[in-house]
Amino acid sequence: MQWMLTLLCAVPAECNALYLGTVSTETLTGAPAVQKATSCTLELDPLPTPTLVRLRASEQGVTLTDVQRRWQKYCKSSRIFGFVAKSQTESENLCHLFAEYDPVQPAALVIDLITKLLPAP
Repeated sequence: MQWMLTLLCAVPAECNALYLGTVSTETLTGAPAVQKATSCTLELDPLPTPTLVRLRASEQGVTLTDVQRRWQKYCKSSRIFGFVAKSQTESENLCHLFAEYDPVQPAALVIDLITKLLPAP
């Protein structure tokens, strides 16, 4: 099994995604943090206008690149996913939300690789 992870990590996984924003989730982690961030984001009026980013995961870390350097329209039918990280300035967690942008480039490979590379909470 370790050789599969080594092989998987040798090639970076990447996809285009819509960056929806970042929400404080206090001390929540994992799925509850993503659920809270998603609910808070979808309750906003008006909804945030996301930006198209290239999401790339490798052994070196996760990289986000603003693809078009402009805002995109919100797509309600997209699959929403997020990553929870500790705030660098406060003792809280932040959930960074994304929406899958292109079904031809599914985010599942990036999510799977990040899940395997990061330690469990």
